[in-house]
Amino acid sequence: MVVPFLPLGGKNGLSVGANLAQLTALVVTVMGLLVPDRLRLTPPSRRTKGHPTPADIDEAAEALAQILIRQWDAEAVARSLYDRDPIPVRWRLSEQRLMDHPANIESRPPEAVRAKMRWSACSADVDALADRFRALRRRRLVITGGPGTGKTTLAVQLLLHLLKKREPRDPVPVLLPASGWDVARHGFHDWLADRIIDDYPQLSTVEWDAEVVRELVAQKRVLPILDGLDELPPGARAAVISSLNRSLSGDDQLILTSRVDDYANAVSEAGEVLASAAVLEAQPLTPAEAAHYLELSLPVDPRPEWKEVLESLRNAGASAPSSATDRTSTPLAEIAETALGLWLLRIDYLESGADPSPLTDPERFPDAAALRAHLFDRLIPALIAVRERRCHELPDVFQPRRKYRPDDIRRWLGYLAWHLTHPRNSDGSPRTRDFAWWELARHTVAAGAVGTPFALASILIVGLALGLVVGFGEGVIPGLLGGFSGSLVGLIAWFQAVHWKEDKPGYAVCELRDRLGFLIRALAGQLVLWIGVASVLGLVVGVVAGVAVDAPALGLAAGLVLGLVIGLTSGMGAGAVKVLIDSFEGAGLLRQSTPSSSLKADRTLNIVRFVVAWLMVWLAGGLAIGIVVGVSEGVARGLITGITAGAVLGVVAGATMGLWGGRHHAWLAYVIATWRLSRRRLLPRRLMPFLEDVHRLGLLRAVGPVYQFRHAEFQDFLAAKYQESF
Repeated sequence: MVVPFLPLGGKNGLSVGANLAQLTALVVTVMGLLVPDRLRLTPPSRRTKGHPTPADIDEAAEALAQILIRQWDAEAVARSLYDRDPIPVRWRLSEQRLMDHPANIESRPPEAVRAKMRWSACSADVDALADRFRALRRRRLVITGGPGTGKTTLAVQLLLHLLKKREPRDPVPVLLPASGWDVARHGFHDWLADRIIDDYPQLSTVEWDAEVVRELVAQKRVLPILDGLDELPPGARAAVISSLNRSLSGDDQLILTSRVDDYANAVSEAGEVLASAAVLEAQPLTPAEAAHYLELSLPVDPRPEWKEVLESLRNAGASAPSSATDRTSTPLAEIAETALGLWLLRIDYLESGADPSPLTDPERFPDAAALRAHLFDRLIPALIAVRERRCHELPDVFQPRRKYRPDDIRRWLGYLAWHLTHPRNSDGSPRTRDFAWWELARHTVAAGAVGTPFALASILIVGLALGLVVGFGEGVIPGLLGGFSGSLVGLIAWFQAVHWKEDKPGYAVCELRDRLGFLIRALAGQLVLWIGVASVLGLVVGVVAGVAVDAPALGLAAGLVLGLVIGLTSGMGAGAVKVLIDSFEGAGLLRQSTPSSSLKADRTLNIVRFVVAWLMVWLAGGLAIGIVVGVSEGVARGLITGITAGAVLGVVAGATMGLWGGRHHAWLAYVIATWRLSRRRLLPRRLMPFLEDVHRLGLLRAVGPVYQFRHAEFQDFLAAKYQESF
C-alpha cells in the first residue's frame, strides 16, 4: 500500500498537528469506503405503532379525502371541467356480451332485473350518473368509448362528485393509471396501497404510520378508479380483468376506463367479463348537437363565417346515414362528434377569434385525419393567444408564469412525447402515458454519466480542501499528495451515483413525539460502535502509514476523533434531519401531491441531509481536533486547526453520508439529466417550471405526482412530428 504522506516541512519531520491532519484525512477516505449504505445518514423509516384503531382509519380516510379534494378541484379548473356549458357527451349501456348478468349488476327487485336494463347518462348531468352508480349492487362501473370521447373526464367528474357528497363511512375515490399495475408482480390490493403511500406521502405526517393506508385498502375504504386500461399491452389487459375478478371481494367497488375496442378484445381474450360491473359506452355527438354546443358558446349574433360553419354541421346531420355505425358525411362533422374534437374547435377557432372558414374547405381538408392534424398543429399558439388575451379575466391557475415561443413549446413537448412513446411496447403502443420526473434520468442518461459530474466535483472540492489542510504549514508537496488522497472520495461518489437513476423520490416529515428515547438509544449504540471501529482502524492506518515515530498513537487519536464524529452523526442524524427537513419544507397534512411538490420534497431531503451532516461533523470534529492539537501546539493553533479541519471533515461527511448514502437521490439524477438534455436543446434547463406553465395552458394534465398529455392523441401527434424532424 502506497500512502502519499511524507515527513516533509520541518527539521524534525511533521508536527503532531500535521501528522494528525494527514492521518485523519486518510482514515476518512478508508472509512468512507467501508461504511455500508444502511448505516449512512438517512431519515429513519417510520416504526409501526401497533395495529391502527378504528379512529385512526376514520381520520386517515378523512385526511385522504381532503387531500384529493384540493388536488382535483385545482385540476378540474385547469381542465375547464367547471365550465357552465360542459360538452354534453351521452352514455349508454354497452352490448350485453361485455357485461355480467343483469342480476349481478342491479340491486333492484328480481322482476325489474329480468327486464332489459335501460340506463342512459350525460356528462352535463353528473349528479344523476353518480346516483345511478350508487344504486348498483356492488358499485362497479366500466367507462368505455373511442379516442377523445371524454372517458377520463367523466371519471374525474365522478371522482369529484363522490368526494364532495361523501358520507363519513363511504370509500374515498382515488384515480390511478391502470398502466402502473404489473399483475405478475403485485396483488391488486398491495399495489393499490403502495401506490397511495407513494403518491400521497402527506399521510405519513400524522401520528400513525403508513400501515394505516393498508388498513384503509383492506377495509374497503378506498374506491379505486383505474384510468386507461387500453394503455397496457393486449395480454396485460386481459390479465388485469382476470386478476381483478380474483382479487375483488363482494364489498370492493371499482371504476375502470378503457377504449371500447380494447376492452372488448380484453374480455374476449380473458374469457370473462369484469364481475358485477355495468359498462357504459360513449355515444358520438350528432352534428346537430355539436352545432348547438358551438352556437351556445358564440355571441347571440355570430359572425357570418360561423353561421356558415354551423349550417354546414346541421346539413351534415340532415344528410348523415341512418345507421349509427356509418361515418358522418363531412370531415368537420366527424371531428365534432367527439369531446376532443369540439374542444379543439372551440380553442383553435372560437376562443382564439380565428376565421373558421377553412374548416369547411374540402380541398384543404379532404378527410378527418387532415383536419385533426391541422387542429393539433394550431393548438399551442391558439392556447397562448387565448391566455394572453384573457389574462385579466382568468384565474391564476390558467396563467403561465413565464412566456415561451410556440416553436420552443412544440419542440420541447415533441421530445417529451417521443421520450414517453419510445421504445414502443411489443404491440406497437406507446411505452407510457405518464411522465414521472424521477424516471427521466433512467431512460435518457447512462449510469456512468450520472456519477461522473459528482465524482469530478468531489475530487475538486474535497481533494482541494484536504490538500489545503495538509499543506497548511507543511508545504506544497504534502498538500498536493494529501489532496490526491482526499480525492479518492470522488471514487466513492462515482460508485454510489451510478445507482441514483434507479432511486424514487423521498419525502421527509417531522415526528417530534417519542423521539428522545430513540435519540438516546441511537446515540449510545452508534458511539460505542464507531469509536471502537474507528480506533482500531486508526491504529492500523497509523502503523501502516509510518509517517512518524508516534504514528500509532496519532492513528489511535485520529480514530477516536472520527469515531466520536461518526457516532454523533449517525446517532443524532436521524431525529435532527427529520426536524430540520420539516422546518424547511413545511410539509402539511392537507398539502396536495403534485409533480412539483414531490420534486421539492426530494430536493429538500438531499440538501438538508447534506447540511445537517456537515454542520454536525464540523462542530463535533472541529471541537475534538481542536482539543487534540491545542494540547500539544497551543490554543491558537488548536482553534485554527479545529475550525479548518472540522469544516473539511464536515464537507467529506456531508458528501459521504448526506449525498452518497441512503436511498433517495432522484432529484440529483434529475438535475444531471435535465442539464445534459438542455445542452442538446431537447428540453428547457428549468424543466419543472416549464411543465407547470404548459399545464396551466391546458396542454398537460396532472395525476398526483405525474404529468400526462391532455389527450393521448395529442401525445401521439407530437411524437410523430418529432420523429419526422430527425
